[in-house]
Order: sequence, then C-alpha cells, then structure tokens
Amino acid sequence: MAKKDVKRFVLSDETVKNSYGFYVATKGIKRDRFDKNPVMLSNHHNNTTAVLGRWINLEIEGAQLTGEPEFDMDDEDAAKVAGKVDRGFINGASVGLLFSQENLKVINGDVWLLECELVEGTITPIPSNPNALQLYLQGKEGIALTEADIKEMCLSLTPTEPNFNLETKMSTKISLGLRCLIALGLKDAPTDGMEKAEIETHIVSLSARVDAAETKAIELATENQKLKAEAKNISLAAHTTLVTDAVTDGKIPADKKEAFLAMDFENAKSVLETIPAKANLSGRTAPGGTRTPNTTDVKTIDDFVALDQKAQLAFKSERPDDYNKLFSN
Repeated sequence: MAKKDVKRFVLSDETVKNSYGFYVATKGIKRDRFDKNPVMLSNHHNNTTAVLGRWINLEIEGAQLTGEPEFDMDDEDAAKVAGKVDRGFINGASVGLLFSQENLKVINGDVWLLECELVEGTITPIPSNPNALQLYLQGKEGIALTEADIKEMCLSLTPTEPNFNLETKMSTKISLGLRCLIALGLKDAPTDGMEKAEIETHIVSLSARVDAAETKAIELATENQKLKAEAKNISLAAHTTLVTDAVTDGKIPADKKEAFLAMDFENAKSVLETIPAKANLSGRTAPGGTRTPNTTDVKTIDDFVALDQKAQLAFKSERPDDYNKLFSN
C-alpha cells in the first residue's frame, strides 16, 4: 500500500466515553514499551497468528491518539484485512491497556483512567463494542479483565474529589521558546517540555533574582551619589585653598577672589600657576641685611621671587626671554 493511501486510525479519544462507561486520558497513556514493539492485532487476539502488522507514526492530536497501520502483506490474512481497510470496509481501531486500579478516579461525576500503559493496538470492525477495548490489570498482564470486572471497579469508586480539575492530574508539560529558557536561566531543558509547576518554580526564582538586582542597583546608585557629593566637596575645598593661597601670596588682589572661585578649578589653577607671587623681603634677605641675588644671578623661580618688586620688574623688562622661560612651564 503506497504511503499516500495509508489510512490514519483513531486509537483512543478522551472526549468519548468508552463502552465500559469511563474516559481514558490521552496524555496519560504511556508508550515507552509499546514503541519498541508496536504490535497490531486482530480483535485483541493475543497470539502470533493474529498479528496483522505494526503501528507507525503514532501521534497525539489534541484529545486523540492516532496511528497508521503497516500490514504484513506477506501474511494472507493480514493482506485481506489490509484490503478491507483500503476499500473502506473496516474503519475501526482500539487499544489494549495495562493499568492500576488506583488510577481510576471519579472526576465531577465521571470515571477517568488517568494513567495507563499501551500494550497493543487492534483493528476491529465495531470499535464501540464492549470487546473493542481490552483492559489488563497490573500484576495480571496476561489475563484480560471481563466487562463485569471493569464495571465492578467503576461502581466501587468513591467520588472523593468532586471539584477535581482534570488538567491538574494530566500532564501539564509546556514547551518554552529559546528566549524564555535563557530568561529563566535554563540551558538544557527537556525537548518534550517542562511541567507547569517546575516552570512556576523557575519563575519565582527569577523574580527573586530580579528583586535582589533592583535592590542592589538602588544601593549602588545611592553610594554613587554619596561619592559624587564627597568628590564635589573635596574639589570645592581644594579650589578655595588654591584661590585663598593666591591672594595670600600676592598673586591676585583680594577683590578678584570671587572671580577665581567662580572659574573651573583646572582653569583657575592653570592661570594662577603662570602668575608669580610677590616677594616677601622680610623672609628673603640674607643674614646681616645683605640683598638677595641681583637680576644677573636669577636662574630659577626661587631666585626671581627673592628679588624685590623693582628688581623683578627690571628682570622682566631687561630679560624677557629668560622671564618667559621661567614661567612657561
């Protein structure tokens, strides 16, 4: 049978109550063992002659578990069934399920089988027939439960969770995009998604980290403002000292003090460094009243400062090149 002609069968549908009166949660059907041996039987008969082939391309499509039959065309009986399927005379399929009684629950008045294991898929002419769904109890895998056994189980259930939400018991795995995974700090998330509760845990953790980061940012901003204020105070003190010393040294008159304080510190410093201080004769005469060096002995700024004001003016007038060299650095 060509690929394009392969019919897809609905093996299980959780929106439809089965012939025993309960629903099977599609996401609760485990297929780990079945996928290794996806046997397709005829009417749930568990023998080698009843093997028609195997199931391929099983998928969960919304509430349904679906699959495609691959018939053993070298088997005469299987080929006959394949022909009936191909011609539209057989359209039914069902499953054999292995379960534990504790997974049967009454939810809002309905009985649900929340978890089970798929052991085989069967081609059947009448899916709604009570024999279409084959159930096996864990621990008694080789013994199929009778209709009476199953109905007795269902009748014995107590609706202990009248407001039970099915979604809380079903798999709630969610697939997240790359950006979400990065934001949550996840590198190796499962390819089949993550449980809702696990994602919520990571979100709470992320929220806590964000709150901590915001608190730290506020602390750093406060500390930065404090440091800026301290730096401003230090700069203001240095500026004030610079200008006050310039007045004391006679570099600028007292009435110019405010003008220099209003200048940028570096500009004020640059200007004041080019202005020589006035000589203090009381502190710059040699013992016995001898004058400090004359203009011909001036080699440094200290030599220049040691001159009286008249000698300084004479040095500046008579030796302008030497004067500029002294105060150009």
